[in-house]
Amino acid sequence: MEHTPFKLEAGFEPAGDQPQAIEKLVEGVNDGLAHQTLLGVTGSGKSVGYNEPLLIAESKSSEMSIRLVKAGPFIDELMQSTGLPAGDCVETERFATASRSFFTPAYDPRSGTTAWFPVAAFLRHRAPPQMYRLATRCGREIAVTGDHNFWVLRDGFSTLIRSEEARDSDFLPVPDIVTDFREDLRSIDILPYLAGTRLSVFAEAPILDFVEATGTDGFVAAMNESGISPVQKLSAIRRGVRGRGLKVRHFLNLLAKTGGLAGHYYGTQSSVGGKKHRCRLPVTFPLSDSNLSLFGYYVAEGNAQRGYIILSNYHPVVRAKIESGLRELGIPFFVRANSDYQVSSTALASLLSALCGQRAQSKRLPEFWPRLSSRSLGILLKAYFDGDGTVGTAGEVSATTASDELASDLAYALKRFGIHARLRRVRKRATNSNHAGAIYSCVVISGQLDLRLVANPTDPRSQRRSKSLPHDWSSLLFF
Repeated sequence: MEHTPFKLEAGFEPAGDQPQAIEKLVEGVNDGLAHQTLLGVTGSGKSVGYNEPLLIAESKSSEMSIRLVKAGPFIDELMQSTGLPAGDCVETERFATASRSFFTPAYDPRSGTTAWFPVAAFLRHRAPPQMYRLATRCGREIAVTGDHNFWVLRDGFSTLIRSEEARDSDFLPVPDIVTDFREDLRSIDILPYLAGTRLSVFAEAPILDFVEATGTDGFVAAMNESGISPVQKLSAIRRGVRGRGLKVRHFLNLLAKTGGLAGHYYGTQSSVGGKKHRCRLPVTFPLSDSNLSLFGYYVAEGNAQRGYIILSNYHPVVRAKIESGLRELGIPFFVRANSDYQVSSTALASLLSALCGQRAQSKRLPEFWPRLSSRSLGILLKAYFDGDGTVGTAGEVSATTASDELASDLAYALKRFGIHARLRRVRKRATNSNHAGAIYSCVVISGQLDLRLVANPTDPRSQRRSKSLPHDWSSLLFF
């Protein structure tokens, strides 16, 4: 009897580690194995939680750009770019990275080191009824499905396990240092962060250059679409009188409709803000040393109100740096009776709120921090710890925050310099109020080398350390 060979035809391409898994399964069948176990290959449902952070690098025009994103919103955005809706899905949906190149740090069990590896695809599927939360004794946590895979150090051997098989005695590999791709971000376009505000863009020179070179048709069409009288607006721009500004969302629409004002637009020639010229910010915002320090001080001890920010610090050296930075930026400020600084700029308050959070519970490092050079990131972190850091009796440096996201950001950012921070939960209450207190995240840096590096994060010893210690192992606390 002639046997017809089995042939499977499907409109799907294997992704991730599926080709290797298929090859091993076929090899096992050919060898006559009666039983084989498939342990959580790509697409089998193993996943991390919606709000878990992912460190992602994307290759654009032969340059790498790093971002720290939340898994769910990031993948939703990718899916929407292909026409799939955001939100829950019934079946597994896949975003292939054929048109875009992504990388992420991962542990290589063959070499025992951590490196950047390409991402074959991003998958999205409905969360199972039960999720697991794994935590290490150094304070890092992650929510995962029960069949998510982890490499652990168990009984002296690297072992691949499922989440639900984790033990308190296991150790997880932790990268000793997370390298960058030598990015050196010197400025940012702040308009996307202010698109939802009522602030205006003042770009008279580029707009007039565009109208003179191409005529008024493009300007008129964009203004009409935004419900603005093009004649009145153009007249105000030409005369330099009140009403010449364009709301940020309208200006962004103008740029989109005219191809960046047909090449005449430069952010360095434009500002954004309200009526008072001195309270505006340049659209192309420079990430100078003083501005990065200002971000750090704000994250440490600032809050944003409607139309202004408050900065609180009583150390004379830090206060001198804050005042110097504000004067360099040209933004007016005054000192309140309680010694706090009030900086009256709606544009600055809106920008810091969008980038760093408005209150203590929502604080975070500005989203562009992974794209900073090590020197610039060091300045940002130094300002933060100058503002919010304390030195304990044993010499350890710590900072306490109400924001879990900020604590996580700090731990990631310190890894750039080979500094291993531990996260702890502490209960804290204000001594000048009847508030019962709350649970806070404490970022702790100890050990002589880590302490030297946090004092000088660009110390070349951090690079030597990364070569001598490819990874650390952190014990599991619970799951």
